[in-house]
This record gives sequence, C-alpha cells and structure tokens, in this order.
Amino acid sequence: MFHLEMLDMTTIVVALLSSGAVASVLTVVLTRRDRLSHAYTELTKAQSNMQEEIDAQDAKLSRLFKENDSLRDTLHAYEDKDLERTRYIRGLYHWMDGLCQEEGLAYVRTHPKPSLPDSMRVDFPRFNQ
Repeated sequence: MFHLEMLDMTTIVVALLSSGAVASVLTVVLTRRDRLSHAYTELTKAQSNMQEEIDAQDAKLSRLFKENDSLRDTLHAYEDKDLERTRYIRGLYHWMDGLCQEEGLAYVRTHPKPSLPDSMRVDFPRFNQ
C-alpha cells in the first residue's frame, strides 16, 4: 500500500517534472514566448521598412516640389517675355497706324518709332553681310 509519508519533496518534484502535463505546460509557455518574440521582431522590421519608404517618399516629394517651382519660374519668365513682345508689337502697330493716317515726315518728327527693348535684342541678331 502507498503511504504519503514515504514521499519526500524531491520525489514529488521529480514525479511532477517527468509527467507529461508539466512538460506540455512548459512547452506551451516557452512556445508562446518565442512566438511573441518573433512577432515583435517582425513588427519592428515592418515599422523600419515603412519608415524607410516614408522617408523615400518625402525625399521624392521634396524633389518634385523643387522641380515644380523651377518649372513655374521658367513659365513666368516666358510669360513676362511674351508680354513684353506684345507691348512692343502693339506700340509699333499703333505708331505705323499714325504714320499711315498722317503725313509721314511730320508724324515721324513728333512721334518717334518705338525702340526695341534691350531684352529682346538678343532675339534679333544683326546680319553681317
């Protein structure tokens, strides 16, 4: 017959550790810890990759904004040049209209021909013969 007094603490611990229930509980706890550790590592990697992508997109946006500003400045320069050409041509045609409606020499003396703006002189080079 089995008596409880015959068991000491070491025998109880050995019996519990050698049983499948304790081993499976320990296995479950350790496996869960490993899975959580692995999940944390994967989340950290994913966060790092996302941060790199965000930084790359920020750099790309910054480059595109600078390019847009440059193109806008170029467009404004062309528009300003176009407005200056239009002003000159309109002035020249108004002068020609007055020249045609009045006597030529008297009109030319009182109304000088509009001069070509300096900024447009590069567009009309002199032809050397």
